[in-house]
Amino acid sequence: MRAGVLLLVVVGCLALAAAAVVEKVEPSRLIEFGPGQRKWMTQSQLDGLVQGGKVNNFMDVTDTPVLAQSVRANTPPIPSGPTHQAQVDGKLLIYIERQNPVSNLVL
Repeated sequence: MRAGVLLLVVVGCLALAAAAVVEKVEPSRLIEFGPGQRKWMTQSQLDGLVQGGKVNNFMDVTDTPVLAQSVRANTPPIPSGPTHQAQVDGKLLIYIERQNPVSNLVL
């Protein structure tokens, strides 16, 4: 009986010691900082970058790595200047009146 209790105590102590030695492992996330700039990071590493002010533009693409690429590929380019000026000057500009927006302002 005493041997069984002693064995149980020893096994319990070993289990507690093993649990104390095992380090909690954070899951890694795939973070994209820009086109083609990806890095595997833990949440605590990412929090450190954000709190330190080193990075503020990023996207977690762990669960949707292909979606992030397809969104970037389907984004139309931003024009450098007006592109439909003729349509605006000829057809749209004649309907714009100053009185309508001014009447909605709270003075």
